Amino acid sequence: MSSNLPRPANSFDSLRLLFALLVIVTHSFALVGLADPLEVYTELTYDFGKLGVTGFFAMSGYLVTRSWLGNPNPFRFILARAMRIVPAFWLALLFSVLVASIANPHPLEFLLDELTWHWVWRNAFFIWHGYSSMTPGAFANNPIPGGANGSLWTLTYELYCYAAIGLLGIARVFTRPQWIWILVAVLLVFYYKLILSDPSALRMAYHDLYLAFATGMVVALRGYRAGILLVAVAFACTALGAALEFPTAHRWIAPTQVLIAVAVIRLANSTWLSHLAFPSGDYSYGLYVYAFPVQQLIIACYGPTTPPPLTAALTVAATLPFAMLSWHCVEKRALEFVRTASKRWPLLKKRKPIPHP
Repeated sequence: MSSNLPRPANSFDSLRLLFALLVIVTHSFALVGLADPLEVYTELTYDFGKLGVTGFFAMSGYLVTRSWLGNPNPFRFILARAMRIVPAFWLALLFSVLVASIANPHPLEFLLDELTWHWVWRNAFFIWHGYSSMTPGAFANNPIPGGANGSLWTLTYELYCYAAIGLLGIARVFTRPQWIWILVAVLLVFYYKLILSDPSALRMAYHDLYLAFATGMVVALRGYRAGILLVAVAFACTALGAALEFPTAHRWIAPTQVLIAVAVIRLANSTWLSHLAFPSGDYSYGLYVYAFPVQQLIIACYGPTTPPPLTAALTVAATLPFAMLSWHCVEKRALEFVRTASKRWPLLKKRKPIPHP
């Protein structure tokens, strides 16, 4: 956002910052083989990191849909989404490799290894295949070896959601409210089908994040009453599954995700937490994409016995300067480029908004 414009009077920036911190907390436990407190309380079915990513997806579903409704120009939509995600993401890949080389006993060999750059280019084009594609030689002596940056996988799923919004918008689905409910119903059916067919694979697939994003989309299109109705439908489906003795591992995750998404969007649209955001910019994305290799480096330097809360605090302190530089030198400039290009290029000119609540 341009520095000469006032920050919006809402809590989106504050919540994004909070959710990025929750992901850092969970990783501080996970990277030494421990469960975070929420994960312990829920018997390994939910953690603070999952809560943070769910919040990100819910707000993205809401904001990206509103962005399309305000200006249904597919060319500007693609440019805006790409410039918000890609520049800092590519920088984070290089940052991850450089930080990992510090902990490597042979840093030059690591930097020149073709497998290192194979990891970079695959992720640069959002080709993600879980931990099997982690970087060989990165943090080899840590409890989780090979993890150069385990936070980046969610961005692939985020882009899938952005693409879905663009395709639905181009197909004019947003002007036909009944189709929105059909699409959400299909998503719920698909989710419960996954539970029945292979409940063990669902945790890594994280299809329930799509539910959070879809909930944000529904609230953006139809308002909070529609979101509450979706919560009721999800709980009814789960109650039916309980009566029919469906597998229990992830049965209650769907209504939980929908409920959290509605609550997050309502809180984000209030000013209750607005004072917690940095007035100079939104550093949450930088914290999210740069923190993981810093955490691995801290564990490599101080050992896996370092208390996770201390690791989290050191990570935030060490990563925040990079997040600030990323915002002011990369992310904000990319957003300003979108605004400037939209004024100069006829292909990106503003189109008539689509009415919404």
